[in-house]
Amino acid sequence: MNPYYELPTLATSFRQATTSHPDWHGRARTSGRQIDEILSVGILRIVQGLETVVRGTVGWIARQQQRRTAIRELQAMSDHFLADIGLERDQIAATVDQMIETGE
Repeated sequence: MNPYYELPTLATSFRQATTSHPDWHGRARTSGRQIDEILSVGILRIVQGLETVVRGTVGWIARQQQRRTAIRELQAMSDHFLADIGLERDQIAATVDQMIETGE
């Protein structure tokens, strides 16, 4: 990358767009490049927002799968083994939820 080239920032793009020469209605006139820069920033924000949503959804799905697996494995244990680890069968779901919530 050229060290003398600086990527435009959102503030720079808006400043350039609003300080352009006015058109015959007195509104700021923007060049096609400035509009493209503003649209690029908007599209970048949309993509980043979608990435956040996808990451959150994938994380939620992984946690739910982890929860179901843990509950299924504990339900498969005998009452004697559950008593050895200090659990009763009706406490399994709440205990798993608490462990996932606290990260244990």
